[in-house]
Amino acid sequence: MNKSPATPEIAHRSAAAGLALLERPVARPFFGLIDTVILPDGDAGFAGAIPLGIAEACWIWMVRDLGGDLIDPAISGVEPGAVDALDALMPELLARAHEALDAATPESEAERRLRVQLGSDAAFSQLRLVLGALKSRHLLVRARAFGKGLDAIADEAGLQAALARVPREDTPMTALLWTAAIGAVEHPGRIVATISRMTGSTTELGFEREGFAPLIEALMAHAQAQLPKIAPPGHVDIEATRRALERFHRLVRALRTPLELLRVGRRAALLARMVARVSERIEPRLRRVQPDMTAALRIGRDGRLDERQLFDALNGVALLATVRECRDSLALNVLLEQCWTQAGQSLELHVDRLLEGLRRAPDDDAISTRLEFGIRMAEFRLGPDYAGVIRRAMSAALRRLGPAA
Repeated sequence: MNKSPATPEIAHRSAAAGLALLERPVARPFFGLIDTVILPDGDAGFAGAIPLGIAEACWIWMVRDLGGDLIDPAISGVEPGAVDALDALMPELLARAHEALDAATPESEAERRLRVQLGSDAAFSQLRLVLGALKSRHLLVRARAFGKGLDAIADEAGLQAALARVPREDTPMTALLWTAAIGAVEHPGRIVATISRMTGSTTELGFEREGFAPLIEALMAHAQAQLPKIAPPGHVDIEATRRALERFHRLVRALRTPLELLRVGRRAALLARMVARVSERIEPRLRRVQPDMTAALRIGRDGRLDERQLFDALNGVALLATVRECRDSLALNVLLEQCWTQAGQSLELHVDRLLEGLRRAPDDDAISTRLEFGIRMAEFRLGPDYAGVIRRAMSAALRRLGPAA
């Protein structure tokens, strides 16, 4: 970063480089200074949550139109000292940003120009929130640490004492703090239940009256943020999908028990839409569990192994088990029970056949590998006790090979 005033030549190069930002992937907005409140783009907006697309637009504007003499657009933020340097420059950048925003009075040329520079009305309308987050960036770090610390408080009295110190104001700043904090909370339902006992409130309106509307917004925002991670199109990281699904379940449960959203309210409608979308994404994966398992574990005539097929089947059973644990936050009960039953019956059948095959041919590596995967699937679907019995039977069959094996 260059802190010296720009000469016309340097400013020209900076502007050209800034325009190039639009033609390549945007660096991590603000080098991660406010990542705690930047969430994936979604259908709905929530107080205190800055959509990633909005953050990127504001960052491009700051680099290209405000800080051409301060920020080198070629820097990605991973360079040593880059984050600290940007943090040191932030007071000057914020002063310039507020000057530009204050000049953009309604219907003025300055307002029109600023809207064009930001690229959308949405970015313009949320610019003040982004600037507020940047101004309070160090508070957001503390808020995240506070959220993480809430999980570590074991006793109810200590948790109530910690939550009693939280500001009860429905302001943009409070919303930002709750968004940052909830991002680090592993068990949000416990927080909601404790607040309910503290205040005697169990309804959405009751929480709002007690000053906890920003908490509800933060829970909604983080629930929506899980959607892009749950069974996206193409190759799926099943572990990431399972983690996101478990996180979604905990957030939805926090919004439903003991908290009761207004049935005809905005948040209840949005939450129902999220549940429907997650269920739609998961449904085709569930339908593939039993066919994938059969294809992977069945001993073909040529005996060939397809490791990708085996891993796909194992991942499918693991996802099925996670969906069952999270079923109260999904709309898949009928299909889930059908797939759960089919998977159990099919798995028992194939494991028995593989075990018999291994007893006849204990030196058959293909059968042994299939059975090993079958046992791992059984741990998810049939339980560790059943899997343990099969593993011992497998070991007994392999012992027939003798010491040379």
